[in-house]
Formats: sequence, structure tokens, C-alpha cells
Amino acid sequence: MDNRGKRATINCEGWFIDNQGDRIVFDSTFEKEPVTFEVGAGQVIPGIEEAVANMAVGQTAEFTFPPEKAFGAYDEDRRETVPMANLPAGDMIKVGGFLPFVTEEGKPGIGQVLKIMDEDVLFDFNHPFAGKTITYRIQLLDLQ
Repeated sequence: MDNRGKRATINCEGWFIDNQGDRIVFDSTFEKEPVTFEVGAGQVIPGIEEAVANMAVGQTAEFTFPPEKAFGAYDEDRRETVPMANLPAGDMIKVGGFLPFVTEEGKPGIGQVLKIMDEDVLFDFNHPFAGKTITYRIQLLDLQ
């Protein structure tokens, strides 16, 4: 079966296991609106694309994805020092906090503040789940 090119509607729940062995659920649509996307169009993470491409309507299954099929590998080069003068003033900049940004390609993103120095701020521009193995429970509701 190949569902690529079709519009899929799914419920899904995503989680990872933290360093203490606890299951951390970061998203679930089972009690909210389901997600609709075109299979194969790159609108969701690659692992979900591949899983849904081979599912039947009504099927529910659990899939575990390595970082490359989820939110990507952690990239040390995505840690960057930004001059404080280039950032908005105020209480938004706190260690551990997040600040929205726009990439040079015009795509929105988010950076986590790692360290505040005298005149600079060290950011991590990796996705918060980069480098993590992610598990999703996926229920395929509809294909069109």
C-alpha cells in the first residue's frame, strides 16, 4: 500500500524517555483536533510520513523513530552567540527560556537561551527534541 500524495487525517501521541527513564508525552491529538496533511509533502516529521504511507484507515500502531526520522540529530554548530544589542530588551531573555526568531531563509524558529554573558547571549537553535529517539502512537482516521 502506498498512501503518498493522499491527504491523511490522523490522531497521534508523541513521547520520549528522559534520562530518568520517565515517559515524557509532548503532544497528543487524541483529545483535540486531529492532524491533516498530504503524505509525502514534508509537512510532518519523516517517520510519521513513512508510517502513514503504509497504514490502512482505522489502523492504530506505535512507531519508534531515531532522531534522523524525527526532529534531527543534535548539531553543536547550531549553538550560536548573539550580541545582546541585537535582541529585544526586557524580561524575555532568561537562561532556559525560549526566544522566537526567523532564519535567513525566512522560516520561523525558536532558540533556547543557554547562557547570558556581559554583552552576548549563547543560544541553542536546535529543535528542543533534536537528538532524541521519539515514539508515536498513530491512528489513521481518513485518507482522501
